[in-house]
Parts: sequence; C-alpha cells; structure tokens
Amino acid sequence: MKRIFKGFLIVLLLAVGLSGCGGNGGTKETENKDSGQAGTRLSEAYAKMMNDGKYLMEVVTTTEVDGVAMRIEMTMAVDGDDVAITTVNGGVTSSMISKGDKLYVIDEASKTVLVMKQSVGELSEAAKTSEVSGLNFTKSGQEGGLQYEEYTTDGGKILYYFEGANLKKIKYVAEDGSVSEMEIIRMTKDIPAGTFEVPAGYQLIEV
Repeated sequence: MKRIFKGFLIVLLLAVGLSGCGGNGGTKETENKDSGQAGTRLSEAYAKMMNDGKYLMEVVTTTEVDGVAMRIEMTMAVDGDDVAITTVNGGVTSSMISKGDKLYVIDEASKTVLVMKQSVGELSEAAKTSEVSGLNFTKSGQEGGLQYEEYTTDGGKILYYFEGANLKKIKYVAEDGSVSEMEIIRMTKDIPAGTFEVPAGYQLIEV
C-alpha cells in the first residue's frame, strides 16, 4: 500500500491529469543551441525550491477516465522529511501525512487514521525533482499566451509554462506520446503551522 501512495504522489507531481494539449492560441518557438542545465532560467527558481525541500504547492488537474472528465484539487506541503497531501475529488476530501517512519492516511468522514510503517523520508524524496535534476534545456517559446521552457529527461520531455515570472502549468510528454498536465494555482515556501499534525480526536488504526 505504501508503494501505491508513493506512486500516487509522483504521478500527481509530475503530471496527473492525462489530457491532450489544447489548441488555444498560436505557438512560437525559439531553438536554443546552448542546451544544458536549467541555470538562471525561469524554471530554475521552482526546481530549486522543490529540491531545497520546503514548499507548499496548490494544483488542479483534470483527467479523463473512461470518457468522463475528473477534476482533482491537490495541496501538498513539504518540509524536510515531512509531507502533507490533501486532495479533493468529486467533493470527497482525502488527506495523508508522512512524518518520520509513519504514514498517516486520514479519513475525515469516519474520523479515523490508518497508520503505516515506512522508510524515513520516502515520500519527501519522491516529492523532490531529483529524478529530473539532470534535465537538459532544449528550447523556449510561446503557446496559448504563456511563455514556456522545454527540457528533455529520461522517458520524455517536460515543459514549464509561465505568465511573467509566475509558473502556471507543467506538462509532461512521455516517449509514447501520452501527455499529462498540472495547473499550478500557488507555490510558496510559507507553510501554515500544524500542517504536519494528525488531527486530534481521530481513532488511530495500525495496519
């Protein structure tokens, strides 16, 4: 079960919301012959924030399952080895907290918390961009009124879309042609107090 949750986190981070690329606006591309690390480009600040291990990110993803569009809202906070994730899907809220060697899966409806053993820092490592820290810049351009930067990585490419200096969207295009998108609502280093605390009064169930 821990592996499922870790995979769920990685999918959400890199690209939950399997949807085709919309045709809003024209596309203007600029090839960059000096390919290399992110350096001082716009996406560098966000990649650094994630790799530094302290941030709060709010995202919205839309995915189509069996022809039905599904909207998922997610808030994820990371501070060192501590990770807190809350998702809202179809009006149903789900939360989990990774703290030390324990993973807490919170059910607000029944006021219960499943407690599972895990390796310390397992989810926080998945929440970092270390898997793509070696990505290479290939080009930049404009699409749908947003500026973008494109990078290649193992298994595909990642595009960061900006409005001014603000990150608005991340798109991952796999080698098989599948596309995943994640809209960034907010990303900050400010994390509210109590974010990584298990709710008081809930029944703890060891599994």
